[in-house]
Amino acid sequence: MKILFPLLMIIGLSNSAIAQIDNTENSISTEIGLKSRIKSQDTEVKNLLGLQLGFTDPTLGMSYERLFTSNFGAEFTIGLIGVSIGPKLYLPSLTSGKVNFHTGLIFGAGFLAEGWFGYLPIGISRITKSKLSLSFDIGPHTGNVFSNVDSKVAPGARFKIGKAF
Repeated sequence: MKILFPLLMIIGLSNSAIAQIDNTENSISTEIGLKSRIKSQDTEVKNLLGLQLGFTDPTLGMSYERLFTSNFGAEFTIGLIGVSIGPKLYLPSLTSGKVNFHTGLIFGAGFLAEGWFGYLPIGISRITKSKLSLSFDIGPHTGNVFSNVDSKVAPGARFKIGKAF
C-alpha cells in the first residue's frame, strides 16, 4: 500500500477512495483467514478412539485410528481374542457432520480366523458435530473363518462407536 498510495494520488484519487481500497484489502484477507480457520476446524480431528463389535477379528475390542490427512489414516484394534492393524482411505475426505465412505486393508490374528487373517472393509463413517464417531463396514474376511479349511473367504462386518479428538 505504501507504493500504491503515491501512484493513486498522482492519478487523482482522493484519500477516501484510497482508504476504501485499503479496507477492501483488509476485509478480503480477513475473509480468507476466516475460511481457512473454518476449514482447519473441520479437519482438526486426528484421532478416533472407540469400541468395535463385529463378525471379524477382534470380535469385541478397543479401536484406535490416527488420521495422517483428512483422506488417509491407520487403525489398530486390540480385543479380547484378537488384534488387527492396517491403513484406511476416506473418500471424500473425512469431515465432521458428513457421511464419508471408507475402505482399507486390515491384517491381524484372532480366534475366528484360527490364526492370521486379512479383511477388506468397505463402509461408511460419520463424525457428528459433537465429535461422536460412528462407522460400519462389510467385506471379505480371509483365513480359517468358521472352519478348519485353510484360506477360506467369508463375509465380515464391523460396527464402531467412539470419540474423535
